[in-house]
Amino acid sequence: MEEAYPLAIFGWRKFDNTDQILIQSAIGNQNYDAVVSDLKSEPASQSYVEITQSHEGESDYLRQTTIVIRQLGVLKK
Repeated sequence: MEEAYPLAIFGWRKFDNTDQILIQSAIGNQNYDAVVSDLKSEPASQSYVEITQSHEGESDYLRQTTIVIRQLGVLKK
């Protein structure tokens, strides 16, 4: 359940305080950690979120972020 805290921060930052977005943690061996249901859209939509962390520290995180922002590559799923 080490993904719970980062997932809560993601939800709070991305969606603020609304009851129109539901985030449900998924425990198990699937390739995602949570299901995000958007009840604002018609029909309601679902997205899947995978929480990861940088094992090489802040410098690796910054390098990966730069790759994504500059569209120099695609991170592995």
